[in-house]
Amino acid sequence: MFKMINFHNLICKVNNLMQAPVVKKYPAKLTLTSFTCFFGLIQFLIIAAFTENDFEKWKIQSSEELFTILYAVIPLTSTLKYLI
Repeated sequence: MFKMINFHNLICKVNNLMQAPVVKKYPAKLTLTSFTCFFGLIQFLIIAAFTENDFEKWKIQSSEELFTILYAVIPLTSTLKYLI
């Protein structure tokens, strides 16, 4: 598990280093933020697929879990739109 955390940290650092020249050249900050969030999601899904192989655990079991996901996503999206 420790190796996976180190690998994830390394990928995040490389991602941040690659964003610096893109931010300087690309003027549409909202689109850039959307792409960054999208590729971060893909990265986390790949890592999660390697760490949790039982796909039954990926299913949403209750309405509370769905509410938790929506509660996390909607305020974050609103905050990002406000900040940019």
